[in-house]
Amino acid sequence: MAAVELTFPRPGRAVTANGRFHWAEKRRLLQPWAFATRAAWIKAGRPTNVGPSIGELRVGVNDQRRRDPSNLMPTQKAIVDELVRCGLWPDDNPEWVEERMPRFCPGDFVIVRIVPRLHDAKNL
Repeated sequence: MAAVELTFPRPGRAVTANGRFHWAEKRRLLQPWAFATRAAWIKAGRPTNVGPSIGELRVGVNDQRRRDPSNLMPTQKAIVDELVRCGLWPDDNPEWVEERMPRFCPGDFVIVRIVPRLHDAKNL
């Protein structure tokens, strides 16, 4: 499997682990991220069944404020869940996807990169 890279404009404010949202509000805030992920997946040719892989997320920001990348995990989870619904993996458990810590980069875009995993997660 070759690497799959999805790039799309940042669809709004990322939902962070520090946010204290009612579940319905959190879902409403994450919905644009799921829609943007699906649109990028379609634009990439609808890849499916990529096999066990590593998922990396980079979110663009436009200032120099200090940020904690682990706070992006709720947003990353919404993206991974949408990719499972799209058929990229049959499940988002460690057998299929290993999630790396999200990262920030300059800009107004999001990059989701999926690369083949060279080791077997069952033997970890």
